[in-house]
Amino acid sequence: LSKVCHSYLGFAEETFKTALNLVLEQEERCQANSPIMTIDKHWEKGQHFLLRGRAHHNIGRAMYELAQYYENTPRTQQTKHNRKHLLTKARKEFDNAVLRAKSLRRNAVLIHGHANAQVT
Repeated sequence: LSKVCHSYLGFAEETFKTALNLVLEQEERCQANSPIMTIDKHWEKGQHFLLRGRAHHNIGRAMYELAQYYENTPRTQQTKHNRKHLLTKARKEFDNAVLRAKSLRRNAVLIHGHANAQVT
């Protein structure tokens, strides 16, 4: 059973990395199509920040879960190294998720202050 869980976690990590790449491609396409920042473009940019942040969080979570898997397997030098490496990578992904959240907040402030923004 544990090998199946390990396989699913590896698959989840790859899926979230693919999702992140798709968001980045979509973001590049949107920026290339219209370099002028309207309120709609700011909103769309915020959605990209949100999607990237979620992808980074999910990648980090999958890596953390994989590290936990290594924690529960018999200890060898290789599993200790794998666990430490995964935890380091997970930390970086979580840090990226926090950066995206801060970017999302800054973008929301820009939208709120935009001349065409309507207060609801």
